Amino acid sequence: MRKYNFVLILLITLIAGCASEKKQLLPTNNKGGYFIKSHKTTSNDVSNILKISGRVFDVKTRNLISNAQLTLGCYKTTTSDKGEFSFRIDNVPNYNSIYIEANFIGYKSILTDFINTTNIEEIQIDFYLVQDDRPLINCEGIIKPKG
Repeated sequence: MRKYNFVLILLITLIAGCASEKKQLLPTNNKGGYFIKSHKTTSNDVSNILKISGRVFDVKTRNLISNAQLTLGCYKTTTSDKGEFSFRIDNVPNYNSIYIEANFIGYKSILTDFINTTNIEEIQIDFYLVQDDRPLINCEGIIKPKG
């Protein structure tokens, strides 16, 4: 009976440990981060269309950020009033790795690690930006304090 209890406890620990790891932000070079989820192609027909969508949040308040800019190579888009964005890229080579940058004035930019798009048809990314605490410099070179 003890052997079965031990095995059951071990399985519960492993499952709970894996679930908690998936809920953590992927770290970046600042205190922000991102969550990423990809969906592989379900059929044998490999589509050359890649759909990327997600939202942009303030990491501290968890409020959505509208008009944030997302850059994927030559492609650019901004978030909607609800903080949502999407890209649809046709004719993506199957061997490509991509990265995406999210930024907004007054926040530190986030650049993802390379994302392998092999056999991927859809990617969902939620970005969590941290406010930039560095002083702003206007075009005349005068430093203005934040606030």
